[in-house]
Order: sequence, then structure tokens, then C-alpha cells
Amino acid sequence: EITTTVATEDLIKQAVQNYTTAYHGCWAAPASCKPEEFTAERGHSRSTLTELATGMAAQGLYFSTDLRGSYLINESVNLESAGEAAAVFCVYDAAPVMGPLGPDGQPTVVNDQVLSLRNQYRLFLEGDAWKVGEQLQLEVLGEGNLCPPAA
Repeated sequence: EITTTVATEDLIKQAVQNYTTAYHGCWAAPASCKPEEFTAERGHSRSTLTELATGMAAQGLYFSTDLRGSYLINESVNLESAGEAAAVFCVYDAAPVMGPLGPDGQPTVVNDQVLSLRNQYRLFLEGDAWKVGEQLQLEVLGEGNLCPPAA
């Protein structure tokens, strides 16, 4: 019983890490973003990310591939049922948002604010894989890195 719980918790944490990696990949190239490849069928993440990616691509906005040390660290995992879970992570987000090329031929920096946030991710078990279906910002902790150190 205990082993199963630990294994499930690890799978849920890994699913959030995988989602975050795919999420950043999406924003680095919003025109080719395919949220259906990394989000759960349930929840609003898939439709929200599809809309955001379309809007970002239309405006020529994207995330830098240089995440400048961004990371997330798990605070809690709550298994709500056999197929549904919630996980809270502290997120250190230092990745700049870039825009169209400026007069100098270099991409413009649209937003380089460095923030720490507390996000909740709702996950659903689909087949044998946990997938994020919703991402909710619980609070903005402030500017700079206010998360515990990455393990």
C-alpha cells in the first residue's frame, strides 16, 4: 500500500515536470504548439493553451528558450480519487517573453520579469499516464526566487 502511494506520488510529480517542459516548448514555438499532445482531455488546460498559443503566434510573441534557471519544486500532492489528483508546486519563473524583431534585427524583450508563484495542477489518469488538465495560479509570492532550492 505505502509503495503504491509513493510510486503514484512520484508519477504525479513527474507528470507535472513533463507538462512544464512541454508547456515551455509550446511557448518557445507557439505556432507549432499542440496542447492535445501533453494535456489531459478533462479540465480546461487544453482549450486555454490552444487559444493562448494562437494569440501569441498571431502577435509574434514567444518564450525565450533560455529559461534562466527557472524550475519548479513540489510542495504537496493530494490523491483525490484513483484517477484524479492535485499537486501544488512553487514555480520560479525567470524565462523572458520575446516579441517581434526590433529595428536592430534582434527579438524585442516584451517581459523579463522574474517571479515566484505557487501553482496548483489538477491531474487526471488517462490510460496508464497522469496528465495535467488544469493549471491554477494560487498566489504570486513576489519578484525574484522565493522558492525552496531545486533538489
